[in-house]
Amino acid sequence: ILFDFYEASIGKSESNGKQEILPHDSSHAVKQNDFELVAAKTAGFIVSDLIALHREAQFLYQRTYGNMQTFSPDHYVKVLEESIVRPSLQKEETNVINVIDEVKDVKWDDIGGLEEVKKKLRQCAEWPVKYKAQFAQLGLNAPRGILMYGPPGTGKTTLTKALARSTKSAFLSLNSAAVYSPYFGDAEKTIREVFKKARLASPSIIFFDEIDAMVGNRSANSGSSGVEQRVLSTILNEMDGIEFTRDVLVVAATNRPDMIDAALMRPGRLDYVMYVPPPDYDSRLQALHVHSRQLPLSEEIDLRNLAEQTDGYTGADLESVCREAAMNSLRHNINTNKIEPKDFEEAMCKVLPSVNQQMLDQYRRFQEKSVK
Repeated sequence: ILFDFYEASIGKSESNGKQEILPHDSSHAVKQNDFELVAAKTAGFIVSDLIALHREAQFLYQRTYGNMQTFSPDHYVKVLEESIVRPSLQKEETNVINVIDEVKDVKWDDIGGLEEVKKKLRQCAEWPVKYKAQFAQLGLNAPRGILMYGPPGTGKTTLTKALARSTKSAFLSLNSAAVYSPYFGDAEKTIREVFKKARLASPSIIFFDEIDAMVGNRSANSGSSGVEQRVLSTILNEMDGIEFTRDVLVVAATNRPDMIDAALMRPGRLDYVMYVPPPDYDSRLQALHVHSRQLPLSEEIDLRNLAEQTDGYTGADLESVCREAAMNSLRHNINTNKIEPKDFEEAMCKVLPSVNQQMLDQYRRFQEKSVK
């Protein structure tokens, strides 16, 4: 007797579907619109995850109160916050994929400056959903991919996490260390699995960190390995494939845009190319406010003066300066309750700017080439 087996891929629950599943399973104990918050917090959850969530929430409530009449979505939120339930996406290959839990606390306001970049990102990802009718009327499709490039430490990863949070998308992250394996075919398999999981968890964002190290440039680097070319072909096939959904956005980040293969930059792939510059004076001032808002600063500290002195510092550099200043304060006096100007002066002697003119000239040449 011969049997034919077919694999069926069952998609994730839509936000409205989640609201229907939970009230049904809880015997309509609460009003359906009360579950909107729970639905928003369960990006990437499939039906089995929602059932597990409900069971854990019921158990938590019964153990505490014993009366199901006043059972509410707050108990689901408590279960989520205590990390009792994890999405199915995390049950396999947890060393490869980071899901929405990493981005739940990353807000746009946590990123100092870069207002123009934030605006463009929101237009790419939020507008197609918010203004769906207008997009359809004008024959516009949501972009499939975005390439962000700029100096290290300018916030490309944090920007992508904030974008995932604002769009309530699952966040799946990959870098070259997670992709490459000593075993033949594993790298391509990892890429295919990520796209598969992204489709199941849509809306979702796949983030390729330092994509230049992952795929290289066939024309600029004749010594690129065969595995790099196979990984590139797999990414291209997944983005071009008929199974690719519009609810999956690919975001790639790089410090070396000149090393990105031209095939990735064609229409329908990485449609939008965004330069993430080092912060200017206003952005540095805003970043200093963000990174020092929890610090007990002396009244003598003038953040405007610090912003003027930190030309060439990235957002990550400024965060390091604030952290080092706090440590300097402790080194000077373990019982201190104020951070003094000298603490910042010493910190800036230790934490040097990451951006130099040669680096900026390189990005300027790429911009000029891209415009042509």
